[in-house]
Amino acid sequence: MKFEKYLIILSTKAGTFDQKFIDEIKSQFESEGMASKLEIFTITRANQVEEVARDFANKYGKNGIVYVTGGDGTNSEGARGVAGTECALGLIPMGTANDFYKVLNYSKEEILKNITNPTV
Repeated sequence: MKFEKYLIILSTKAGTFDQKFIDEIKSQFESEGMASKLEIFTITRANQVEEVARDFANKYGKNGIVYVTGGDGTNSEGARGVAGTECALGLIPMGTANDFYKVLNYSKEEILKNITNPTV
């Protein structure tokens, strides 16, 4: 499913933050002619993920998707931000333990392959 707008919320403090992977995401959007649909936000303070995700979800609803990069706490904030809206949520594992991702068993490579056209 293609979206009108894609937001990636970066937690650069995440245990396994990977700037190269973020550059690959940007490149993927550019190669598909979708760079203008991509918005990247780097968090600068505690509890900001929920606020940014909520603002985006309220603005774009079912026409938007929020990708959260970080660990379990950051992902939880993102989920709270889009809860009750029609906005989609994608999670990119970059935390130290990444317990959530271990349960779902998917990789960054799979995310990158489908980032502009995720299965919802």
